[in-house]
Amino acid sequence: MPTLTDKQIGEIVDRVAHQGDGMGWAMGNFDLEVDEIEDIMADANYERCPECGWFKECGELADAEGEPRSCTECDPTPIGGE
Repeated sequence: MPTLTDKQIGEIVDRVAHQGDGMGWAMGNFDLEVDEIEDIMADANYERCPECGWFKECGELADAEGEPRSCTECDPTPIGGE
């Protein structure tokens, strides 16, 4: 993985977490592989929704018992309820 500054890491995290072109942008602008981007996102406390693949903050993809679940966009059932 190329050496990245804190500013660059912040830009990657923001773009990947909030914009649809984030992965391609990060790969093209920073010469990163998908697994490297996933590592950067994990270090910033983001994880992928198992259904849509979008990155969500850690904890958003768990139900009230801590069991894995899809993001609220994929599964609108309230966490802990019906």
